[in-house]
Amino acid sequence: MRKLPALLLLILFSNLVAAQQDNILRYSWRLSALGYDMVECREDRARDSCLELFNTTMDSLIRLPDSYEHQFDSVGNVRLLPSPDKKFRLITWGFRHPNDSFVFYGILQYADEDKEAVWLSDSAHQIGNNDTAIHETLSPERWYGAIYYQLEKVRYRKETYYLLLGWNGNTVKTDRKVLEVLHFDEAGDPVFGLPIFDMGSEYGYQNRVIWEYHNGASMALLIEDGVKKITFEHIQPADPRAKGIYTLYLPDGTYDYLEFKKGVWIKKEMLFDQR
Repeated sequence: MRKLPALLLLILFSNLVAAQQDNILRYSWRLSALGYDMVECREDRARDSCLELFNTTMDSLIRLPDSYEHQFDSVGNVRLLPSPDKKFRLITWGFRHPNDSFVFYGILQYADEDKEAVWLSDSAHQIGNNDTAIHETLSPERWYGAIYYQLEKVRYRKETYYLLLGWNGNTVKTDRKVLEVLHFDEAGDPVFGLPIFDMGSEYGYQNRVIWEYHNGASMALLIEDGVKKITFEHIQPADPRAKGIYTLYLPDGTYDYLEFKKGVWIKKEMLFDQR
């Protein structure tokens, strides 16, 4: 008889875990359907409604216990990146407006369930032009939105930060690639941007790097060699007189790179022309 209470507790716990997993799966299936409708619905009002429901459902899911382990495999429009040290993960997705501009959404979810997940609010269009944005230090409430596809940890002396590579579908005319930095302040709060990129500018080190180019073009950007090199495809205007007119910027088939030296990422040219 003494074993009965323990057995009952085990059964109750197993049922609770099963119920939580069922809830996670139900939310995930709903996200999958809503994500599909966000893309395929022809009526703008219906697509907006799907976006609102998608975000509400996502918020409900990540608040569930054990949701950190969920992979969102059935949700095609969500990109999930865990940090290499397994302390957090970033979940990002985008929404295309009828005018072909984008707005992005993100969540920083901690592995420690005692820490509340942090929503990221896309403010790229409010921050200003690229020359302004590259020097800004940003909070989650004022985030340079993107769908991230690579996340790498960097440890230098006593400083730890995370490099992020992302895509920002800016407008019907231009796309952007973004090299971002995420770090945590003394209070443990997330901060975006760190002055560690030397692109050869007279205005000093940049907090992030933004490349803007013709919509529909494809620009390669990748962190390589054990986080010692960031390779990127060189882009330039088809006509030298069009400098600053990003709708005319295209990859030219050459590659430049950023090399890590003494805590700074320094721009180098012609990756494959080192004779």
